[in-house]
Amino acid sequence: MSPTRKQTLLLWLLGLVGAAAVLPYALALQAEQLAPVLKKHGLSLWTIGFLGWLQHAVLLIPVVLIGMWASQKVGFSATLGPWRLEHEKRPAHLGRSLASAFVGGVAAGVVVVVLDRSVFQPGLPALQGIEHRFLSRAPIWYGLLACLYGSINEELVVRLFLMSLLALGLRYVATPEGWDRPPQLWVVWLANVLSALAFGALHLPAARALLPLEALWVARTLLLNAVVGVLCGYLYARRGLLHAMLAHGAADLVLHVFVPWSQAWER
Repeated sequence: MSPTRKQTLLLWLLGLVGAAAVLPYALALQAEQLAPVLKKHGLSLWTIGFLGWLQHAVLLIPVVLIGMWASQKVGFSATLGPWRLEHEKRPAHLGRSLASAFVGGVAAGVVVVVLDRSVFQPGLPALQGIEHRFLSRAPIWYGLLACLYGSINEELVVRLFLMSLLALGLRYVATPEGWDRPPQLWVVWLANVLSALAFGALHLPAARALLPLEALWVARTLLLNAVVGVLCGYLYARRGLLHAMLAHGAADLVLHVFVPWSQAWER
């Protein structure tokens, strides 16, 4: 099996792990909204979760395949395991580089918390009640498992797939005669910002299930997710997918583990 195929298989398998890991968190978050549907059809939460996991497993196949193809065409690194892809070289000072990505992710998570508490939460009082009800039925380890989904699956979809395709398409629009040239800096940044906003938009269905999609709630969903998304996009383009995954996981540790733990401690 070629290095590219091994890498593609590894990414898909990691995606299956991430999709399974998020189930306790996702089901606890949506338990109230799903209750009438489950009662009507005589289903359990875990049946819904398993069907969702199967659907995710199937959808990940084209996501990873197309994402790997697009990333190689545009020159982004998708290496995670010991198999080096043809166009990639091992970066110097890898340990230091990964550590800086982790610290950057933590910093992005802190920025999100500060923005949320100072700008958005004062105008969304109903959010407090939702968070308290969720914390009462969701152990901290639910959030810890959910970090795997964010760092793996969301990076596969948003960075490997979407950002790579956007960069590839924008490069072609900018220089149709230079299909094999590295993308210009503005192409990379525009693809980064657009994919980060799309990352926030992907959270709108879940946000709508919690509160009506009023302007402040939509702005919160888009902006706070974009803060982490832009950082991860920068790391993906500059250093590779592994760095983006690590930064995303670090930000999620702040948002889904540390913040709920501190709130539970305060209570």
